[in-house]
Amino acid sequence: MKSVLWLGFGDIAQRTATLFPKSVQVSGVKRSPMTASEHVSMLYGDISSATFLKSTLQSVKPDVIVITLTPSEFSEEGYQTSYIQPVKTLTQALLEVGIAPRVLFVSSTSVYAQSYGHWVNEESETAPSGFSGRTMLECEALLANYPGQSTVVRASGIYGPGRTRLLDNLREGRIALNDNWTNRIHSDDLAGVIIHLLNAQQKLNHDVVIATDNEPSIQSEVYTWLAELLNIEISKTSERNTPVRGANKRLSNQKLVATGFEFRYSSYKDGYKALLD
Repeated sequence: MKSVLWLGFGDIAQRTATLFPKSVQVSGVKRSPMTASEHVSMLYGDISSATFLKSTLQSVKPDVIVITLTPSEFSEEGYQTSYIQPVKTLTQALLEVGIAPRVLFVSSTSVYAQSYGHWVNEESETAPSGFSGRTMLECEALLANYPGQSTVVRASGIYGPGRTRLLDNLREGRIALNDNWTNRIHSDDLAGVIIHLLNAQQKLNHDVVIATDNEPSIQSEVYTWLAELLNIEISKTSERNTPVRGANKRLSNQKLVATGFEFRYSSYKDGYKALLD
């Protein structure tokens, strides 16, 4: 791995970039300017533009491409524009330029609709009911047809610095307790997963790995533990919602762990303690 092109240079990209050795040239692509990093050469443009992408591929000549996109808005149109169009444009541009770098795409466990506490792994059925999961699955299918190697990382709920919605809801009293299973991964661990998988030898031409920590957790137990840690009182009679389709499953990380990956924050307790400290 000598040259990495990173499409969608947001929080996860910035965390991961510092983990590459200095011998690896990292080029990051964003729509809008950001503070320059000593680890990254920044490029600014629209990754849905075939002209821009082909020019970028020809100048950077990456042997690895990492994709961590974010939607322009939480709507079906926003996801189509922000995910499917760029991935479709990229796969076509790679064919036209005539190169086949390895591609790693950070997807989401929203591709799974299982509920009622089912255990889910990489072999489980993907039949998402929501537009976000359907969009991710369509992007994955585009990469599965790509002639080069691809890795799909299905990340569970990401938390960490700047990703404190759960804490904010608790502090502001905007919670409704339920007994759904929830799954999460600290943003630093997701960065570590990306580096780990890029360094690992890939046996399959197109592989899928779930990225989530070691402990699926009941939502109400997470809130209760955090409330005690923050000395916040929550009502013992808070509404307990019934399970929501696609939002009550236990994700297995055994495939990832079997590759030798070690978590920095193996559970939400480790991660949130570090975040609050």
